[in-house]
Amino acid sequence: MSFKAKPDLKQGERASAGDASDRSQNLLRILFVHRSAADVERCLHELRRVRFTVSPDVVLTLEQFAERLRSQLFDLVVAEYPSPNWQETQPLDLLNEMKKDIPIIFLVHDLKRELVAEFMLKGAADCIEVESIGHLPVAVHRALAEKALRNQRDRAEKELRRSEARYRALAGNLSYGICRCSLDGRFLEVNEAMIRMLGYGSKEELLALDLARDFIQDPDRRAQLLGETGSGALIDPIEIEWKRKDHATLKVRLSGREVLSEQGELEAYEVIAEDVTRQRELEDHLRRLAASDSLTVWPTIATSWMCSIRKSSAVSARTESLPCCFLIWTG
Repeated sequence: MSFKAKPDLKQGERASAGDASDRSQNLLRILFVHRSAADVERCLHELRRVRFTVSPDVVLTLEQFAERLRSQLFDLVVAEYPSPNWQETQPLDLLNEMKKDIPIIFLVHDLKRELVAEFMLKGAADCIEVESIGHLPVAVHRALAEKALRNQRDRAEKELRRSEARYRALAGNLSYGICRCSLDGRFLEVNEAMIRMLGYGSKEELLALDLARDFIQDPDRRAQLLGETGSGALIDPIEIEWKRKDHATLKVRLSGREVLSEQGELEAYEVIAEDVTRQRELEDHLRRLAASDSLTVWPTIATSWMCSIRKSSAVSARTESLPCCFLIWTG
């Protein structure tokens, strides 16, 4: 009998059959670590009787067990206990050492409560007495359901960590505007720097707008920034003009990256905006100065020398050479 619970067998059979029908054509891949071909066949008979579709494999030693785990995928392990080929819970210990999150059920001769408690504490999914092997489908169904719940929890925790990392990136950067947008260009998240850069009063006000529609009207530039490659690549930088809420013009340099889901599918874009308005104004001013110089032309306006500055250190006797460039303006 199973000591993890004492379920009604018919109810367990109905649950197992329903679970198997939900999986439709998916195989239940079971690795048996067992010497008795007769016991393995009895297990398969009980599982197939409640409409599990089973793909079995059988090994006799721990070495074979480890080799199979490295070379193939399994949904469940069924191991005999006791066995002359290993001690105590060595199959379970080996699963843990190999970091394989595969449920393991022990088929036990002379089942004792103390033994069951010990095995459960170490991480076994269940213990079934060989004489009560008819309870195996219920234990299998429960072990697979618990594994599915663990997977869901792990995915949720991973997504939470990703969300926290995104939040830190958005909230922590005060110099660059950062936003996350959907594949069609809708704002999903924005940081405070982006809100200030565009002159809006609140996050909600900016999230109501659309990056593609309201800020990148040029379809070619929009395709360059929000092209759907699905490779997780960095986005090539582009420079465009944006209109603030007060209609003032900004020159911004946009770069970023594609965001992929756990399945490797493109799900969003993260865009970094750098306000280069002042920098471009300064460059334009220098070009105008050069164009108005009647004595010389731009390539010969400046003459440069490279030199080294010796910088002494109060802590060390070593010196460090730093290159610098002097520009001498003529005219």
